[in-house]
Amino acid sequence: RVETVEPTTNTAEVVKSTLPDDDSTPNNHVASEDDQDSASIVPVAADLAVHKDLVAVIEHTDDPSLPDSLADFVFEITVTNGGPSVATGVEVLDPVPTGTVLVSASASQGSYNPATGLWSVGTLGVGDSATLRLTLRAKRRADTFNYAVVSGEQPDQDLSNNVSADGVGRPHDQHRFRADLELAKTVDNAAPAPGALIRYTLAVFNRGPHKTSGVRVLDRLPEGLEFVSATATPSCPTCGYDDSLGVWIVGPLPVDSTARLEIVVRVTGTGEIVNQAEVIASTLPDPDSETGNGVLGLGEDDEAEARVSVTGGGKATSIVREGAGGIPAAYELGENYPNPFNPETVIPFGLPEAASVRLEVYDLLGRRVAMLLDEPMTAGRHEVTWQARDLPTGLYLVRLQAGAVVKTQRVTLVK
Repeated sequence: RVETVEPTTNTAEVVKSTLPDDDSTPNNHVASEDDQDSASIVPVAADLAVHKDLVAVIEHTDDPSLPDSLADFVFEITVTNGGPSVATGVEVLDPVPTGTVLVSASASQGSYNPATGLWSVGTLGVGDSATLRLTLRAKRRADTFNYAVVSGEQPDQDLSNNVSADGVGRPHDQHRFRADLELAKTVDNAAPAPGALIRYTLAVFNRGPHKTSGVRVLDRLPEGLEFVSATATPSCPTCGYDDSLGVWIVGPLPVDSTARLEIVVRVTGTGEIVNQAEVIASTLPDPDSETGNGVLGLGEDDEAEARVSVTGGGKATSIVREGAGGIPAAYELGENYPNPFNPETVIPFGLPEAASVRLEVYDLLGRRVAMLLDEPMTAGRHEVTWQARDLPTGLYLVRLQAGAVVKTQRVTLVK
């Protein structure tokens, strides 16, 4: 899983061999030898930047001191893509300022809509740029200082260069472009049993007044929850949830639109489990919240949480009885009873010595459906009770790993 927007190189090397190698030395980190190789990865990410300049002021009279003297203000807006990937769906928001009239708009690529102030650039290759020239007519003394904001479909490496401004007057409207993001989080079962599958739904809503991009939400699963799957809506090649980082890449979010993420998890803990989420990035500022500040319940609406209460003693999916029946001479994974079962069965195993034990259950497609045990155990005979209420009828494989020893056993669930 790629966890960075920077290009990375993955290197492999032979570190040990029974016989000598005629032209290479294992584990010496010499790249010129043929017992080493590497591959480079360039993630799908872009670095969009926008720059706005007032390039000319054309007077309509020889006496600009007159109160109603008019002038044409010529702005040039340039957007570039620093890569490392092609940028698609590139847009620049640059509405006509109040008190001015659009005289002309000329774009080297795409088109400008004066009603919405949106320049639809389209696709920009790595290192490519596009230019928009706007001519605005206003009173010579009018305040024409305004801003342009760029966005695209790919994750942006640097959001700080997505806004640019220029003009005549004071930069008083630097927060004129904003997006009020609200976050909500729910769970479909607030009182699950140990081992149950539950579904969290996360929704982020843009109340505007402008479209934003680069939206990211941090939703790192707490202790007691095991990731199973995630589905993001809308979907795109660069959107989705990275369970290793706990980050949902939302992408662009138009005004009055909602993006949703459903995360399916397995309950592996007991007691109260609190799952929190927070908006950590957006191209535009949020008027009533600060992204990534960790504030919950103090008037900010870009954070949310969902709580579940898991009852049941012992392990999340197991109840262990230790030391019954003496110490076996070898590692054992016994026949479960009852077998077939519904929905509960007992799995016996024995250890001739103390060992770190992992007891897991897999379906016939090789997917792990339960983690029954993962901890050091004493020598002796033990039993684990597996509750499989949320699984369908079928054959499953119980896998015991104790130290270097691995044993498997088939079990049958019939509902």
